[in-house]
Amino acid sequence: MDEVKLETERLILRMWREDDFEAYAKICADPDVMRYIGGKAYSRLEAWRHMAFMIGHWQLLGYGHWAVEEKATGNLIGRLGFLNPAGWPAFEIGWTLGTDSWGKGYGH
Repeated sequence: MDEVKLETERLILRMWREDDFEAYAKICADPDVMRYIGGKAYSRLEAWRHMAFMIGHWQLLGYGHWAVEEKATGNLIGRLGFLNPAGWPAFEIGWTLGTDSWGKGYGH
């Protein structure tokens, strides 16, 4: 699959890379972040499986959640995109940002 990448003034939405895992695992381990996404923080294994799910969604359906990178720092700060895997109730758009990125206007 060709890389799909979008850029805004402050963010880069890009394909997932293996080196995103540590930052993604930290985001998923935060109970404040995960409180409305299943209600519990993810273990490292759950975070790995979820990241693999997002990569697979892109491969199988041609769309999914991008990795969200902050341009100013190059840091992975979350995910954003579309989901509709088999068995899902409906097409969905969603996002998750680490708490360090809350209050910066990225969700507006």
